[in-house]
Amino acid sequence: MNLKFSVFIACVVGFVSISMEIVWFSVIGYLLRGQAGIFGVVLSLVLFGIAFGAKYSYNNISNKKYGYQTTVIAHQKYNVVDIIAKFLFIAGIINFLAFPVIGWLMTLNDYFAILYLFKIVFISFLIGGIFPLLCHISVPSDQDSVGQHTSWIYAGNIIGATTGPLFTGFVLIDYFEISYIITALCAVCILLSILIKWNDLGSYFLYSKKSVFMLLSLIIMIACFKDLYSNHYELIHFKTNYKDQSFKYIAENKSGIITVEEDKKGDIFYGGGAYDGRVNIDPENNSNGIDRTYLVAALHPNPKDVIMIGLSTGSWARILSDYSKIKSLTIIEINSNYVELIRKYPEVNKILSDDKVSIIIDDGRRWLRRNTDKNFDLIVMNTTFHFREHITNLVSFEFLKMCQQRLKKGGVMYWNTTHCPDIVYTASNVFSNVTTFKGFVAASDSPFTLDEKTKRLSFLEFKRNGSSIFLKNDKTIKLMNKLISTPLNNIRDSILDQNLWLITDDNMASEYKEGVWHKN
Repeated sequence: MNLKFSVFIACVVGFVSISMEIVWFSVIGYLLRGQAGIFGVVLSLVLFGIAFGAKYSYNNISNKKYGYQTTVIAHQKYNVVDIIAKFLFIAGIINFLAFPVIGWLMTLNDYFAILYLFKIVFISFLIGGIFPLLCHISVPSDQDSVGQHTSWIYAGNIIGATTGPLFTGFVLIDYFEISYIITALCAVCILLSILIKWNDLGSYFLYSKKSVFMLLSLIIMIACFKDLYSNHYELIHFKTNYKDQSFKYIAENKSGIITVEEDKKGDIFYGGGAYDGRVNIDPENNSNGIDRTYLVAALHPNPKDVIMIGLSTGSWARILSDYSKIKSLTIIEINSNYVELIRKYPEVNKILSDDKVSIIIDDGRRWLRRNTDKNFDLIVMNTTFHFREHITNLVSFEFLKMCQQRLKKGGVMYWNTTHCPDIVYTASNVFSNVTTFKGFVAASDSPFTLDEKTKRLSFLEFKRNGSSIFLKNDKTIKLMNKLISTPLNNIRDSILDQNLWLITDDNMASEYKEGVWHKN
């Protein structure tokens, strides 16, 4: 095998291997609801598989199993080329079949998910075994050129490995479904395997049974992938609770995977596999705890300028836009697909045309850091579960200090703790007044001392179609009275007396302090 062809193979293998890793991370991240540590686990499994595969190939070369011998050089060379082709072909087939097969097995028992780990190690083992074999058959024994030839093959592999995350992670995932990407990567493995065999054996290979088998495998893969992957996310999401149901919508891009389950009490959004909320703005329904949104009327007397980090179903945004006291509502959302999904729901899509609502696709923390001239009366975050990856960015001491600096005098920050006491403790180390309501924490440097009359007038400012939401019937009036009477006592001192964690950017305590993963 000549050097140029070996460099090409190394480049393609590098591209495919890193692209596969991105896909594995996306799918397993969805399966495990984005729990902290997933990236580290996937990466460690990939590196272990690559190292073990490289060691295996090296040992076989050293033992002359695939090595050169002076009297049978051509035969031994064929063995090495054949092994490279087999590794690629098997990796393509196993990677393609593993996703749907493991998904179906998980409907029998959740623990079959462990097979994903074995799949990652095995495919990484096959991919990792290719590089030393390529060097063995492509690098001449002449000592003067060994380093140069090896560096060219290594450079090809690096180029492919660099292009993989850039092209797959920033382009392909934005425009194609994961199933298409998986199939394409597996097809590339099989095509490269065929090309390697054809380059080595010439036209003789094209008329062999092996070539027919490999081509048929490729054709069947391309023809059947839609059926095999048609309910893949449903299988790994519902697992043993799967009842042949289908998601209403599925949206995928580089920011994550969003699935939507149809439900009578309000369609349920799942972001990265974790519950994100329901499409519901009716306080009588309250299937999504939407009464927590309305409490903002009891926290601040006149919140004209409001920022909300995280859009999700758009239910919170719609209610805040209905609050006539709010004159400007800035929403920061990292995943643009939420906007596209909201368009499908008339009960919330009004926010997309509301003049006082501005939706910005960006990372919330980054946007605040870049817009130091923007200050707000109210900062709202219906954040995700405290044990998920990257949540530290929105609950750490450093971030809360940043938000404190963006609040106007008397400003309030109001966010979801998902019942993590360390988040309340961290808030108490930043703000002088802290109170809680149904898993949410409200914090300010001014006391929460609005009188009952002021609160009642504020709650009546939630209007829809010209009418007050809380004067609809006796049930809504009762709910309003309950919210008005909600105690907003300052619990800061009692929280600071407890033995809890201060969440910082460095310790990421909400994600990792327990030392074990949280149950889904």
